[in-house]
Amino acid sequence: MKEKSSSGPPRGNRRRVPPRPGTEDEDWRRNSSKNTTTPVAPAGAVVEEKRSTGRRPPPVIAPRKISTESIVIGPPGDTSSGGNRIANGNLSLPRIPEKLSTDSQAVLDNLVEKYPFIVGSTWVPMLDITTDNTGGLMCSFLGGSKILLKNLQTEWPICLNCRSAMSVLAQIDRTSLPHTLHGKGVVQLFACVKCASASITPKRSICWATSVADPTGWVTRECPNRAGSPPLPFRRIVKWLPRTDYMHPQDVETETGIKLPLQEWAVLGEAQIRCDKIGGYPAWLVRGPPKKFPTCRMCDRKMRLLLLVDSMDNVPVEWGSDGCIQVFECPNHPDSVTASWEHMSSE
Repeated sequence: MKEKSSSGPPRGNRRRVPPRPGTEDEDWRRNSSKNTTTPVAPAGAVVEEKRSTGRRPPPVIAPRKISTESIVIGPPGDTSSGGNRIANGNLSLPRIPEKLSTDSQAVLDNLVEKYPFIVGSTWVPMLDITTDNTGGLMCSFLGGSKILLKNLQTEWPICLNCRSAMSVLAQIDRTSLPHTLHGKGVVQLFACVKCASASITPKRSICWATSVADPTGWVTRECPNRAGSPPLPFRRIVKWLPRTDYMHPQDVETETGIKLPLQEWAVLGEAQIRCDKIGGYPAWLVRGPPKKFPTCRMCDRKMRLLLLVDSMDNVPVEWGSDGCIQVFECPNHPDSVTASWEHMSSE
């Protein structure tokens, strides 16, 4: 499993701003560099005695400006959860989306005017980064070593490539979702971290999802020792924050039947929300033929994106080459869900 350490300065670190000319701090620097002696007062002058502390005057401190490139997370020294987050006490807040340039924004506005259907809504998680999963598991969370299963005899999901037990990747409580995705029960997602980090791309899927309409009475099970990798850090999801999402350019071409110019393709790809999220539009890493949405096994209807877990976002795993794990659901049959692994070497 590849971990990404925090490349930003630790929380609480401050950069020193050079003092402005004419300030006390600047006078102290100038005088100390010249090794000047204390001036002697003229005869007969009244001198007010001042006791020198012999200490340097306090520096001028400015708070560190947090930008979209900050990779500061959790309490001081905590680098266990993947980065790309700005920490605020016990909560891990979603990163601020990059602001498009003026020219790119103009191109995007023109696209939205021509194709209004390319704009949608997605929600990104706010996490509690201090709790563990020793409490109740009837909630939404990422990672951890425990999850609810029907009974003690229920088989733990096994990777079809390496035959190791999959890791708990996520559980989504439908009752906590926004109204467009709201429902009953939970969706559970498992994935094989060992195969995701392998140098050779596995031939079979490394992830598996299931939907449970009513987990009442289910028992807590811990990941077996034969898992292919250690448990992922547990992160409880406390809130979903709305964001504006944009359709992938490949899907725009499929819907319109028009081949987009290279600039419009690039702008749409840049504007799309690519991080851990629910709802919105899937992220296709196009190599070869265009990707197709999975269809429901019950009604053959095109599924919609329910969950996307990105590489090195809240979960410290690189899902292949710039990859992600996506879960799709049927709008008519919530029990019909499927998980797919998208990465640069996808065929």
